[in-house]
Amino acid sequence: MDSDIKVETARVTSIAAGSRKDADMSINIDKTEVMHVATRERVSKTTRAEAKKVCKYTCKNAGCNMVFQNTHGAKCHAGKCKWKHAFEMDRIIKVKGTPGTNKCKYLIRWKGYKPKNDTWEPHCNLPPEEIQAFLKQNGLYDTE
Repeated sequence: MDSDIKVETARVTSIAAGSRKDADMSINIDKTEVMHVATRERVSKTTRAEAKKVCKYTCKNAGCNMVFQNTHGAKCHAGKCKWKHAFEMDRIIKVKGTPGTNKCKYLIRWKGYKPKNDTWEPHCNLPPEEIQAFLKQNGLYDTE
């Protein structure tokens, strides 16, 4: 951006001469307008809280929680979401085997699924705090 009109005039004249010489084009001075360009300011990265204020749609896959402004964006994302095969545990129903051993398995009820979809899962696939809560609730927790 030039503040001096002589510098601006020289610049436009050199552009006109170059375009006439290189591309056989001429600049019409009467149609030429001046456009002031401001420098861009740096914008901070949008936070999840800010995005949730303006976005109405959330990815339905357990663990994702990405937000979108429209259903199309949410549906496009859902098809390739890394969480699309993840399931959210509702509760532990019962235990098979001795708790704390490698052969111990827990019957899991999954959120949004019927009892016929309950599965037996090894303790390594489950959150330790959920196992501990289940064992305490059922009097199976060994404090030693």
